[in-house]
Amino acid sequence: MYFDPENIVKLAIEGGCNGVASTLGVLGAVARRYAHKIPFLLKLNHNEFISYPNEFQQIRFANVRQAFEMGAVGVGATIYFGSEDSKRQLQEVTEAFHQAHELGMCTVLWCYLRNAAFKTKDADYHVAADLTGQANHLGVTIQADIIKQKLPENNGGYNALK
Repeated sequence: MYFDPENIVKLAIEGGCNGVASTLGVLGAVARRYAHKIPFLLKLNHNEFISYPNEFQQIRFANVRQAFEMGAVGVGATIYFGSEDSKRQLQEVTEAFHQAHELGMCTVLWCYLRNAAFKTKDADYHVAADLTGQANHLGVTIQADIIKQKLPENNGGYNALK
């Protein structure tokens, strides 16, 4: 399968999409041609699924200045709240969002819970309203303009997980 960034952006434009959110490699390959034809949102970090065992780490692959210089209207990032690496992710994303706002860019946070202890034999508390609500609160605290969160399917994560 051949992956062509230009075809993806053309499809988004022809399909009437409001924008394109992707990584530095994809957007960087087409920015000069398309950044002012459809809004770009540069995803600053993402996971890599090559390492085994896989860890819940978001690795920064781009920075706000790169997004601004390629004509992106905003930046996005993922934080895996509850993971061993979440404090580093939170600090990096907080700094990036502050820089983006200084440049007049919008910010989007993919706000997910990731911790093996959040899944019990009785329920998956990765989608508990109380736990995801706390993650959303932290997203608002770092001034994310938009937060992407999975819809809650249960509640009582704090009590169940002690």
